[in-house]
Amino acid sequence: MSNEAIAAPYPLDSLRREAETNKSWELRKDALISLTDHYQMYNSDSMFYFTEMLRKLGEEHNDPTSLMHVNLTIGRSYSSKGELIESRDYYYKALYLAQKHNIEKGSAWVNLNLGLSHGRGFELDSAFFYTQEAEKGFIKTGMEDELWRCYLSFATINRERRDLSAADADFRKSIALYPDNGPSANRGFLLYRTFAYAAQFRRFDLLRDVRIMWDEYKGAKRFSASLLEKPEHIALYSMVAGEDIDMVKVIYDAIDYFRDNGRPHRLAWCYHDLGEIYYNDRNYTLAREAYEKSDILYTNAGYSSYIGFIRKRLAELYQREGNYLKALEYTNASYRVLDSLKNEESERNLRQFEVQYETEKKEQALKINQLELKQKTQERNIWLGSSVFLVLLGVLVFGGLRQRMHQRELLVNQEAALQEQRIQQLEQEKTLLAMSSMIEGQEQERQRIAKDLHDGMGGLLTTIKAHYSTLVSHFPIEEATEKIAPMTGELIDRACTEVRRISQNMMPAALLYSGLSGALEDLAVQVRTNGLECTLEMVGPIEKIDEIRTIALYRVMQEAVNNILKHAKAKHVLIQVIIHQEVVNATIEDDGSGFEVDKGMQKQSLGLKSMDSRVRYLKGSCDVDSVKGEGTTISLQFPLT
Repeated sequence: MSNEAIAAPYPLDSLRREAETNKSWELRKDALISLTDHYQMYNSDSMFYFTEMLRKLGEEHNDPTSLMHVNLTIGRSYSSKGELIESRDYYYKALYLAQKHNIEKGSAWVNLNLGLSHGRGFELDSAFFYTQEAEKGFIKTGMEDELWRCYLSFATINRERRDLSAADADFRKSIALYPDNGPSANRGFLLYRTFAYAAQFRRFDLLRDVRIMWDEYKGAKRFSASLLEKPEHIALYSMVAGEDIDMVKVIYDAIDYFRDNGRPHRLAWCYHDLGEIYYNDRNYTLAREAYEKSDILYTNAGYSSYIGFIRKRLAELYQREGNYLKALEYTNASYRVLDSLKNEESERNLRQFEVQYETEKKEQALKINQLELKQKTQERNIWLGSSVFLVLLGVLVFGGLRQRMHQRELLVNQEAALQEQRIQQLEQEKTLLAMSSMIEGQEQERQRIAKDLHDGMGGLLTTIKAHYSTLVSHFPIEEATEKIAPMTGELIDRACTEVRRISQNMMPAALLYSGLSGALEDLAVQVRTNGLECTLEMVGPIEKIDEIRTIALYRVMQEAVNNILKHAKAKHVLIQVIIHQEVVNATIEDDGSGFEVDKGMQKQSLGLKSMDSRVRYLKGSCDVDSVKGEGTTISLQFPLT
C-alpha cells in the first residue's frame, strides 16, 4: 500500500477480469486495491465503482483490511479535490479499523495522510502529531524506505511555522532517506518541493545543494511524463525545460494549466503562492491583487482552511495603502473564518466521539449477548450429564469455591490490616513531624527570650549595679543624689521598658485584655511605628476563635511581621483575617524584596517551619508565595472549631 497513487501492476483489463471472475477472494481483493489506487490517482469516477466492490467483498468476508483501504482511498479522493473535512471523516474511519484490528502498516499510512490533511488546513500541531505517529509506524513495520515522506511533511510544517532552520534540516533528511531504488517520479517531486521552498525563502545554501542534486538527477534519469499526472508536478516541467528558473513564470504556467482543467482550488493555491512571492519581494500591490484572486477562488470552492490567512494578509496590505476601511473589513472577515473553523473542528470532534461511543456500545452489547448465549449452552450441557457427575461436580465446585472464598477473605483481612498499619504509621510520622517542628519552634523562642534577657536586661542591670557601686563608694550621699541618681533612674526606666517588651513578645497584654482584635491592632501599630504603611482588615465574628487558635494565629502573624521588619524592605503591609462558613482565613502580604521559598524553609531564622507546624496542629494549611522583587504572601486556613 502506498501513499502516492500507484499505477496498476499490469493492464487494467486483466485487473478488471481478476476483480470480477477470480474464484479466490484474496486475489480479487488485491486486484480491486490496485484498481482503486489507479483510478484515485487520475481522479476518475470509476474509483467509486471499484471501492464499492471492495467494500462489499470486505463485508462478505469480514476483512477489515479491505474496509480500511476503502475509507483511505475515498479520503484521498476528497483530499485531492481540496475537500479536507470530508476526507478526514474517511481517514478517521480508516484509522479506527486499522487500530482496532492491529493493521500496523495501514495505520502508518492513514496517520501520514491525516498529517498531510491537517497540514494543508494549517492545523500544525495536529499535523505534527499524526506525522510523528506515521514515522513510528514505518519504523516499527520495517518500512524505512517510506520515512522520507514523514520528513517532507515535517519540513512543510516547520516552513509554515517559519522555523526555517528546522525546515532546512527536514528537507535534507527527507532527501537523504529517499531509497536509491525508489521511483524516479517521487525523487523528482521531492527535489522540486525542496527547490521551490529554497527559492521562495531564499535559503541559498540549500538551493545550491539541491540544484547540484537536480543536475545529477537529470543526468541519471530521463524525464518522465508521469510527473505531470498529478497537478502538484506541473511546475516541475518548467524546471526540467530550462536552467534559469523564474518562479513567477512557473506559477503563471501552473495557473494556465489549472484554469484549463477546471480545478479552482488548485488555481487558488497558485495565486496564494504568487502572493507569497510578491509579498516576500515587498511588491505589495501585486501581492494584494494575487491574494484577492486567491480569496475569491477559495471562497467559491468552499475551501476555508487558508481564507483566514489570506484575509489577514489583505488587511495588512490595505493598511499599508492607507485604506483603513478595507483593512477593517478584511480583519473582521478573517476573525469570522477562524471562529467558523474552530466551531467546525469542535463539532467534528464531537461527531467522532459519538461514533466511537456508539460503536463501542454496540460491541459491548454484542459481547454480552454472546456471553449469555454461551452461558445458556453450558447450562444445558450440564443438565444433560449424569446425576452422579452433577453431584460430584457440585461437591468439587462447592469445595473449590469455599476454599477460594476462604483464601480471598484471608487476603482481604491481611490487606486491610496492612492498610491500617500503614495509616497508623503515616499518622505517627505526621504527629512526630508536627511535634518536632513545634519543639524546634519552642526552642527557637526560648533562645530568643534568653538572648533578649542576656543582651538587654543583663546589660542594663550590670550598668545599674556599676552606677550604684560608684554612688556608694566614691561620692557623699548629697553629691551622689545630685549627679548619679538621675542616670541610675533612667537606666531603671529602660530596664522596665525592656521587661515590658519581653513580656509583650511572650504574651501581649492586648491579647489577654482586648482579645485577638486588640492584639492585631497593636501589631499594626508596631508596623507603622517602624515607618511602614499597614492595612488591617478583620471580617466576621473574630471573638468566636478559641484561646488555643487565637494564640497560634497571633504567633504566626507576629513571626511573619518580625520577618517583614527584619528582611523584607517593604513599604506596605496587609494584615487580614476573615471568618466565613466556620473557617478562619488569614493573610499577611508585603510588597518587599521577596525570597526563594525552598531556601527560606531551610533557614531557621525565618521561622517558616514553626509557622507551618502551628497551623497544621490546628488541622489547617499554610501557603507561602514569594516572588523576588515583588513581595511575599502568607495565607493561612484552619477550622474555627
